[in-house]
Amino acid sequence: MILTLADVDPSHVAFTATGSGILSGQWVRGAQNVTWEVSDQGSGMRFERLRLDGGERYSIDWRGNCDLGAWGDSGEFARQFQPCPVGGPWGRAYALDTAGVPDGAHTVQVCSQDYGQAVGIGGSGGESCDERTVRTDNTAPGKPAALAIRSS
Repeated sequence: MILTLADVDPSHVAFTATGSGILSGQWVRGAQNVTWEVSDQGSGMRFERLRLDGGERYSIDWRGNCDLGAWGDSGEFARQFQPCPVGGPWGRAYALDTAGVPDGAHTVQVCSQDYGQAVGIGGSGGESCDERTVRTDNTAPGKPAALAIRSS
């Protein structure tokens, strides 16, 4: 008998407060609050990540909450069908400091992986992601040209 497991419900992630300055595409500077929610009803939540222009800024590894084991060369394995926490949505917030980010348009992305996605059960692999374009303007305007003060 061959038993094949499949996780047909990938994790879910979505930005919240999308009307806020940073997530609505307004020009912003300094620390900006980015919020999102994650959930999973399949094999359970394994990873969450926030990226700016592809570079990871924040992550949560749920491994400590998962019922996993490991065998030398075989690697990690699950001890039950839903080894990691299921449920949600779980709300998150991160203060993204744009002060060190060049002025212009950037991509902010939140991604999640359930256990099945993280280990590629049944070819599921990958991540569930949501992304927005953010615009930063950290440079003060230059002095006006030919500014003169006159008195009468």
